[in-house]
Amino acid sequence: MQQLSSPLTPTPRNYNVDLIKLLSCLAVIGLHVFYNKNSLASSVVYYLCGFSVPSFFMSTGYFVMNRNTADRAYAVRKFLGLLRLLLLWDVLEYGVRVIIRAARGQDLSSFGPVGLVKAILRSILQKGVLWETMWHFWYLAALMILYLLLPLLYRLYIGETAPEERFGSLVPLWAALVLVGVLAQLISYCIGQPFQKFFCQAFRLWTWLQYLVLGGLAPRFRAAVEKRLPLPLHGFALLLMTVFVMAYQNIAGRLLLHNLYAEYFYDDAFTVLWVLLLYIFLLRITIPGLLHRILEILSPLTLGIYIVHPLVLKAVRTYYPVAGLKVALLTYLAVFTASALSVLIMSKIPVIRRLVSA
Repeated sequence: MQQLSSPLTPTPRNYNVDLIKLLSCLAVIGLHVFYNKNSLASSVVYYLCGFSVPSFFMSTGYFVMNRNTADRAYAVRKFLGLLRLLLLWDVLEYGVRVIIRAARGQDLSSFGPVGLVKAILRSILQKGVLWETMWHFWYLAALMILYLLLPLLYRLYIGETAPEERFGSLVPLWAALVLVGVLAQLISYCIGQPFQKFFCQAFRLWTWLQYLVLGGLAPRFRAAVEKRLPLPLHGFALLLMTVFVMAYQNIAGRLLLHNLYAEYFYDDAFTVLWVLLLYIFLLRITIPGLLHRILEILSPLTLGIYIVHPLVLKAVRTYYPVAGLKVALLTYLAVFTASALSVLIMSKIPVIRRLVSA
């Protein structure tokens, strides 16, 4: 396992975080492939994949919240990299739609600069349907907002504090964000529907900030857990918590929220604890040397895979609609394989690689 140079300072290459990013990427595809209504088995797999989005934000926080500094120049550079990705793909997708309509002899009067701006906004606000908008770009938009907030977070809660001394200043912030999330979840249970659905995913900042800060705290939590909990016992606790969360989300989704989407459980205290247990467990395990090269190849592709996998999924489902767990598993394997290979090829082409890396 890659060691940390200090309790809170990650090494330049951390294979454990690489593994977490890859597993998160695999799981986010699972969220979009497996239906939570088809069968109990599909539902279990679906909710098992629910750690993906929180752990993605935690992996970002793991590094950015433990930098020596996060000034405005750094935040703007990261923001512009993500904005470039969002705009390039939206313009490309919009252009493909124009070409297809023109080839079919259909009316193009609604297409133009205003239509393009609307398409970009829909990709952030998750309006429209696939092939009409890049609906999953809410994640890029949320990251862009977090990067813009990063200098403010440093100024208010970190200042000149060294990474290993930030635990005391960040825990109150994280606890306050958890409290906001728990209150949102309690409101959801009281009104019988997700309170979060009144906010576009990109703007549920209390949730994404919570996991961003938690990722920054993860190395210190890991150090504390290692002193008190042997790895086998940690794994057993994680197994019990996973079984509980799968059952809890299935039941609460049906009886309390009347909504089965995993995104409406990210604020739940049980989910936060589950994701934290899983993240720290994956930080603690030893990564075999044979896997290092695989992780070095696949981990840098995760953002690109996230971007292209809904397009691949749409193409696959055109020919193989999901009808059960077996077909869903085959669809899942096809989508991941095709997405990973396409992004790997794109990453090797000088100009095209800008479409799959920020």
